Amino acid sequence: MLSDWVETAWTRHADGSLLGRPLRPLPDVLQRLDGRRGTLPGDLSPRARQGRAIRLLAGAGYGAEGRLAGDVAMSFDPAGQRFTIAAAEARALEQRWRETPLAATPGPVPVPAGIGGKIDALPLSPALAARLRAAGQDLLAGSERRLWAGGGGALVPGALPDAVVFHDDALPVPLTLMIETTTACNFRCGFCYGRHVAQGVMKPDAFLAVLEHLPALAAVEFTGEGEPLLNRHVPDMIRAVKARGAWVHLTTNGSRMTRERAGMIVDLGIDTVATSMESLDAARFARLRPGGDLAEVQRAMALLVEERRRRGRGPDLLLWVTLLRSTLGEIDAFLDYAGSAGFARVEFQVLNGLAAYRRFYDADLAAELLTGAELRQHRDRPTTSSRTRQVIDDLLAIQAGRRCDIFMGALTVDWRGQVMPCRLLKSPQHPSAGDLGRLSLDEIWHDPGFAEFRFALQHGVVLNACDGCAYVAGA
Repeated sequence: MLSDWVETAWTRHADGSLLGRPLRPLPDVLQRLDGRRGTLPGDLSPRARQGRAIRLLAGAGYGAEGRLAGDVAMSFDPAGQRFTIAAAEARALEQRWRETPLAATPGPVPVPAGIGGKIDALPLSPALAARLRAAGQDLLAGSERRLWAGGGGALVPGALPDAVVFHDDALPVPLTLMIETTTACNFRCGFCYGRHVAQGVMKPDAFLAVLEHLPALAAVEFTGEGEPLLNRHVPDMIRAVKARGAWVHLTTNGSRMTRERAGMIVDLGIDTVATSMESLDAARFARLRPGGDLAEVQRAMALLVEERRRRGRGPDLLLWVTLLRSTLGEIDAFLDYAGSAGFARVEFQVLNGLAAYRRFYDADLAAELLTGAELRQHRDRPTTSSRTRQVIDDLLAIQAGRRCDIFMGALTVDWRGQVMPCRLLKSPQHPSAGDLGRLSLDEIWHDPGFAEFRFALQHGVVLNACDGCAYVAGA
């Protein structure tokens, strides 16, 4: 959440650009990022630089007016200790204030995080909300919660900010645990990173050790690069989580489902179950997922729906679809299938473009990577349905995202108890942030490397490890 308000003297140049000089010390981690200029995964990507300056996204605070804008593109020159907002961005910032309606909210506004939106995170720290509220009784939030104001009235035309506002680095409370209990899988998908990492299965004692280090746990997602149900201890792990009153999600490839196993999933009290499909064409599905059978996966989901209907309770089913160049035309078919098969929601994504993943793709799979231009071209065809257009618009909106903070609500842990910086960054490409079975979360959280990683991504600074990721594509 936005928290750290740093007073900054801003001036406007003749060309319309803004120059800011901080009036008090900046976060140490911002100063250290300047040294991350190399080829290691945690170093700055060439996209993170603008000459000697670092491109970042931070808040622009207007103390006198009690206003705050988030995600403002600026650059920071470590040598000159100054910020610059380009003229075009300065104009866009003023346009945002003019055109965005503000709606009064009686208290802090929660935003969804975690699968199913079960975890809430505050976009503003209490201290920062209090600062903005000083100008009025209500806190006003703009669209996408990127504009905040205390009290009414418009921003004074031409007003300059007087602060740079950085994101908080406090431990997330409550917390979602994304746990990879095994890398074992009976499918051999060409796009799966899991076939190229250390293989193993998490033991019950190791899982309990992880839980002991997470007292604020509110949700657990049994997911990852393997098939969780191939770990015979997973039912007991889920029971341990449900005994704490936490929300539980399970991702499964849907293979080897039986009526008994479907009944077990219902009995465990799992809240959501997700499965993945890349195509509704059986032959194409088999090519993309060697070892998998589309009819078997569909029967598995039908068994869960039937068991849920029979008992009057059970998990919501989610369908995850990775769109390929050859399957863009299947969006409507997927929506029809999901509606008739009892899925609560369909979530579409594109094939992972991270360099860490692409290195494992064969030529045929690499040719399936979609570009934003191709998505727009398909969306704009006269024959494209309104439903497909909406799906593509949603995907393009994700790819226009300018920063990533998934790790501020969710912690990814592999079968060895190692904390990964992100659910998409695995060893050996990216080093672990620490062993949660041996170290406390506080010790891991304040590891300098992990702290620099989080600060960079929260502020739109693209690292080598993240180049090609759709979630920071617009940074």
